[in-house]
Amino acid sequence: MACERYVCKGVLLVFATVIVTTLDVLCQKCNHWHRRPFTPGKQIPLYIGAMFSSVEESTHIGAVESNLRPAIDIALADINNHPCVLRGYNLTLINKDTQQHESSRFEQRGLPIPQNDHCDKQAHSMNLQGIYHILLMATCCRNVCKPSMGMKSFFDMMNEERKKLAIFGGACTRTNELVAMAANFWHKVQLSYAENHPMFSSRDSKDMYQTFYRIVPGHRDQLQARIRFLHHFNWTKVGAIVQNDDSRHSLNTNDNCVPSEFYYLPSQQQKLTTFILETVSVFCKANKAPHMEAFTTAIERKHGVAILATHGFSSTKMNIREGLKHLKAKDARIIIGEFNVSLAAAVFCEAYSQKLYGPEYVWIIPGYHQDYWWLSKTDQLPCSRFQLRKALEGHFALRFTVIRSDTTRVWSDKTAAQYDAEYRAKCKPPHCQYSKYHGYVYDGLWTIAQAAENLITTMMMRGKHFNPEQDLLDSDRDVMGAWKLALMEAIDSLEFEGVTGKVRFYQNERLGRIRIVRFQNQSYTAVGEYDGAEDRFTLFGQRIIWQNGSPPADAIQEVIIRRYVDYSVFYIMCSLVAICIMLAIALLTVNIYFRNHKFIKMSSPNVNNLIILGSIMTYCSVILLGIDTNMVSELDYSRMCTAKVWILCFGFTLAFGSMFAKTWRVHSIFNDIHLHKKAIKDYKLFLIVGVLLLIDVLILSTWLIIDPMQMAVKQLPTEKDERSNLLIKPTIEYCKTDYTVVFQALLYGYKGIFLVLGCFLAWETRNVNVPALNDSKYIGMSVYNVVLVCGVGVAISFILQDQINECYIIISMFIIFCTTITLALVFVPKIVELMQNHRDPTIHYPRAMMRSLYVINKNRMLNKDIREQILRQEKEKRILKRRLSAVRRETLAILKYSAKLGTSVHQVEDDHSKRETVMMQASDDDRPYGGVYVGPTDEKPRISCEALVSHRESHSPGHLFITKKFPPIVAKVDQPESPSLSIK
Repeated sequence: MACERYVCKGVLLVFATVIVTTLDVLCQKCNHWHRRPFTPGKQIPLYIGAMFSSVEESTHIGAVESNLRPAIDIALADINNHPCVLRGYNLTLINKDTQQHESSRFEQRGLPIPQNDHCDKQAHSMNLQGIYHILLMATCCRNVCKPSMGMKSFFDMMNEERKKLAIFGGACTRTNELVAMAANFWHKVQLSYAENHPMFSSRDSKDMYQTFYRIVPGHRDQLQARIRFLHHFNWTKVGAIVQNDDSRHSLNTNDNCVPSEFYYLPSQQQKLTTFILETVSVFCKANKAPHMEAFTTAIERKHGVAILATHGFSSTKMNIREGLKHLKAKDARIIIGEFNVSLAAAVFCEAYSQKLYGPEYVWIIPGYHQDYWWLSKTDQLPCSRFQLRKALEGHFALRFTVIRSDTTRVWSDKTAAQYDAEYRAKCKPPHCQYSKYHGYVYDGLWTIAQAAENLITTMMMRGKHFNPEQDLLDSDRDVMGAWKLALMEAIDSLEFEGVTGKVRFYQNERLGRIRIVRFQNQSYTAVGEYDGAEDRFTLFGQRIIWQNGSPPADAIQEVIIRRYVDYSVFYIMCSLVAICIMLAIALLTVNIYFRNHKFIKMSSPNVNNLIILGSIMTYCSVILLGIDTNMVSELDYSRMCTAKVWILCFGFTLAFGSMFAKTWRVHSIFNDIHLHKKAIKDYKLFLIVGVLLLIDVLILSTWLIIDPMQMAVKQLPTEKDERSNLLIKPTIEYCKTDYTVVFQALLYGYKGIFLVLGCFLAWETRNVNVPALNDSKYIGMSVYNVVLVCGVGVAISFILQDQINECYIIISMFIIFCTTITLALVFVPKIVELMQNHRDPTIHYPRAMMRSLYVINKNRMLNKDIREQILRQEKEKRILKRRLSAVRRETLAILKYSAKLGTSVHQVEDDHSKRETVMMQASDDDRPYGGVYVGPTDEKPRISCEALVSHRESHSPGHLFITKKFPPIVAKVDQPESPSLSIK
C-alpha cells in the first residue's frame, strides 16, 4: 500500500508540473489576456488602411492584391479568431488601389498611350509640355508605379469617416516615399509589406519618414548579410558595378517626376497646401544632397572591405563594357552588382566577353526571386544562351526569405509549412500567382494586431477603454501624436515568431532573414542564411560546389616566399663533395707515402701537397655555399658569408698558385737565353704561393675590417601562379656589404691577371715534356682547365644569381668538376707510373743509360728549337768522327814510317804525347757544361755531356779546336792503336 501511495503522489506531481508549464506557456503566448476585461459577442471594428496595387510593378513583381488576397484572408481569420489577440475587436482592412490604369486620360486628350519604357524620351519626342508632360510622366514614370494615385488613395482614406489605426502597404517605392512623409502629418503609422529600398535605411530616414516601418528585410539586413558573407570567405577587396539611373541601386533618386505628382492632388485638400509645398521642398533638397550612404561607401568605411573600383551605368547609355574593363584593369575578383533584373542578362553577357567569370571570379547580385529570369530576352543579346549560362555559373544572389524552413510554431499555432500549404491551396492560377510577399503580408498584419493588442492592454491598465471611433479622431493633434508614439513604442517592443522568421524591429526596420543562393548546375541552390534578429550567419553544409575545389581569393594573393637551396640538391652536392674529399685524401696519402720514388720526387711532391690541400678547401666551399638560414641562425649565416669567401679564395690560391709556380719553373728553365745553370728549388715555389696568399689575406682582412659581411634579403621579381591564383614575391638571402663591388673588383681583378699569366705560361711551355719535369704537360692542361671553368663560372654566377638552386648547382658542379679534373691530370699519371714501377721506389737511372735515355727521349726533352739544333750538332758529330778516323790513319802511317826509320814506337809515343796533347777545358764557372779532352787513352777524365759541339779541323793532324759551348766530351786518341771518340 505504501508503494502504491508513493506512485500516486509521483503521478500527481508530474501531472501538476505539466499543467503549470502549459498554463505558463499559454500566459506567455496570450500576453495580458487575463488582465483585460472582455465582453463576449460584441466586436468593435478596428480599421486598417491598406494600400494594394491592382497592377504589377516591375520592381515588386507579385505584390498585387490578387496574389496577396489569400494571405490577407488567412491572417485576418487567424487574428480575429485568436483567443488572446484583439478580443472584442474585429480587425478590418480598407483597401485603396494605388496603381490604376491612366490610359483613358490620354485617350480623352487624343494622345497616344505611352509605353512603360523611356517615358521621358517619349515626352520630348512628342513635344509635350505642361499638363500633358506631367500626365505622361505620372502615368508611366518608373514603369507602372504612379505616386499620384497612391497619394490620392491616401488622402481618400484620411477623409473617410472610418478612422484608421495604421496604414498597411504599399509596394511602390515612390508612392511609399510620399505617403511616408505625409502620414506623419496625420500621425499615422505606416507598415509596408514589400518595401526594401535603401533610402528608408539612410541616416536621414528617421527625420523624413518618422512613422514608416517595413516588415520585409531592408537594406540594413542586406548589407549585413553581404558583409558577413564576405568576411566568411576572407574577401576584403571587391569591385562594384551599379545601375545609376535607378534609385534602388544608386540612391540618387530622379526628381523629374516628384514635383509634378503634386498637381494631381484633389482640390478638396486645400488645407494641406502649405504642408505639401514644404514637404516637396524638403524632398527635392534631400534627393539632391548626398545624405544617403551608398552600399560601397558603407562597407568601405565601416566594415573594412576595400572597394577596388566602382562603375556606374544607365539603362539608356548601356556603358557596361567600359565599367567591366575598368573592374578587370583593377583586378577585381569579387564583384558586387546592383542592377535591375532587366539589365542583369546584358551585364553577364558582357562579363562573358570580358572573361570576368569562371573559378577566379565571384559575382554577388540582388535576388530576383525568379529562378529562370535569365532565359528571357536572350535573343536580344550579343551572346548565346549557352554563353550566358556559362557566365552566370557560380554567382551568388541575396534574397529575403520567403518562408522559414524550420518547424517553429507561430502565434496562430501553425508552422510555416502549414501556412504555406494553406496559402497555396487558396491561390489558384490564373487569378492568383504565387507571391514572394505573401508571408510578409501575413506577419505584417500580425504585427499590427499585436501592437494594437499591447496598446489596448496598456490603456486598460491605466483605466481607459479604447474606442477607435472616438480615440482616433484627428481633431486634437496632441492626442493623435500621443497615439502615434504609443503605437510606435508598441511596435518597437514586439518580438514574436512569424512565418518568415522572428519578428523584431530596430530603428523602424525589420531584422529579418536573408537567404543566400548560388547558381550552380543551371539552377539556384540555397547555400546559406543570415538571421538579422539573432545576428547569425549560417552556411548549409557542403552545398557550395567550387569549380576549383576551394573559394577563390578576392585578388591575386601576394605571398612572400623565402627561397632556399633544396635539401635534395644540397645533400647530393654534399655527397659528391664527400667522395671528392676522400679521393683527395687518398691522393695525398699516396703522394706522401711514395715521396721518395724517383718519379714522384722529380715532380716536387711538397708542391703537389699544396695542390691537394687547396682542392680540399675548394670542395669545402661547396658545402658552405649551400648553407642558409633554414639550417643556421642569421648571425651564423653572416659568419658563413665571411668563411666561404676566405676558404674559396685560399683554396683557389693554394691549388692554382702551386700549379702556376710549377709552370713558371718550367718556363724559366727552358727560356733562359744565356743558358745559365739554374736549380729552382721547391722553397722558391712555396714563396710564390705564399706571396699570393698574402695578397688574399691583405684584401680579405681589409674587407673584413672596413665593411664586414652581413646577411641581407633580396626581393626578386614577382611571379604569378595561374593555377593557385597567387602572386608570389620570392626573396633570397645573400651576403651584403656596402663596398662589395670594390672588393670583388680587387679580387677578380688580381685573380684574373693571375689566370691570364698562368694561361700564358702554360701556352709557352706546351711542348715541354722532360723526365725531370714529368708533370709539366699535365700542369699546363690543368691551368687551361682552371682558366676556362673559372671564367665561365664567374659569368654564369652573375647571370643566375637570382636563381638560387640553379646557381648553386652550376657553381658547385663547376668547382667540383674543375678541382677533380685538376687532381686527375696531376696525379693519375703518377699513379699509373707507380703501378708499373712499384718494386723499388728509390730506383736510380745509371749513367750508362743516359745515352740510350737521351736517344729515346730526346724528342720529348727539348722544345722544337732545341731539337733542330740537336739535329745540326749530330750532323757535325758524324763529320767529326770521320775526321778523327782520318787523323788516326794518318798517325798510324807516321808510326809505320818511323818504324822503318828504326825509331822505337814507345819513344815516338812519348814524344808525340808531349808534343801533340792539347787540352782545352773551361773552368766550371765559365763553362758549366764541362769541356773536351784529347790525349792518351790512359787518362780518362769523365765529363758529362748534355749538348753537342761543333768543331773545325786544326792545322795539325790530331788536334781539335772548340768554337762554342758544348756538352762534356772525352776525346781519346789511342796511340798507336786506332783513335776513338766516346760520349757519355
